[in-house]
Amino acid sequence: IRSGPTIYHTGDTDLFSDMALVSRFHKIDLMLVCIGDHFTMGPDRAAEAVKLVNPREVIPMHYGTFPILTGTPEAFERELKTRKSKAQLRVMKIGQMLTLDGS
Repeated sequence: IRSGPTIYHTGDTDLFSDMALVSRFHKIDLMLVCIGDHFTMGPDRAAEAVKLVNPREVIPMHYGTFPILTGTPEAFERELKTRKSKAQLRVMKIGQMLTLDGS
């Protein structure tokens, strides 16, 4: 998005050390991070990823859709607080829209 917000979408991944490089080269406005805890990061590893990337705002994703995905936004919020994250947590409802201005 030219002249707009910088978004980092983790996709279906786990925590990896190169996430720390993202914040060295980009100021991330919004990070979309998986918290499901099976096949992807859970709340604890996702919070650690947020610590590495240091976004202004974070939206948890890939949770609550199948019984095996046990991570929750509440657990993620606790993990963010444990790590003293400054990222603003935004938990969205299915179908909810978000307008970003990049400021």
